[in-house]
Amino acid sequence: MRRSGRRASIIAFLAAICCLKFWFSSGSNLLGGFIGVVDGAGSANAERVYSAWLETYPKAAEKGTFFGQPCDKSTIIDRFQSLSQNLGEEVATEVTEYEPKILLFRKEYVSKAWSLLKKMEQGSREAGQDLTALSVVKKNPSLLTCEAYGLSAPDLKMVDNDANIVVGLRSLGLKADQFPTLLTVGVIIALAAIKQLR
Repeated sequence: MRRSGRRASIIAFLAAICCLKFWFSSGSNLLGGFIGVVDGAGSANAERVYSAWLETYPKAAEKGTFFGQPCDKSTIIDRFQSLSQNLGEEVATEVTEYEPKILLFRKEYVSKAWSLLKKMEQGSREAGQDLTALSVVKKNPSLLTCEAYGLSAPDLKMVDNDANIVVGLRSLGLKADQFPTLLTVGVIIALAAIKQLR
């Protein structure tokens, strides 16, 4: 009886090894699929963000490229996941739903902008300012699409001031793509006023 029990244990052990071998070598990548579900590859947030992006850029989605850069669904979701690693999935969802254009940029480009903001955060900390890269990005997500020269200040004070203006414009119901036009009109009006004072 004891011998047959030992034999059953050996058979079960060998069967388990065979199953694991199949799991890791399977072309269907079962383990990868499982991990993908767990880490958010197929998360509801990723789908929500993609839907927001698709609604804003339907032609780019149909073409599959934007100014020579790929923007198929898998690429857009991959960029969202990369952003989630930096900001956390909740904040990444918030900022990309508000500013879908972030997902048009290569993930390396956005990560570089984030690293520069984190460097500025260090300057703010040293200057005794209660500012973080995350707080200014939540106010003004477009910072993640800035060129490097636009993120070269010693701290976050200036970009935070600009971000507060963006928050004010947003509270008036204006969308992000309306800000440049509004600012241009404001500059023209200001220049006209200055000319009249002369």
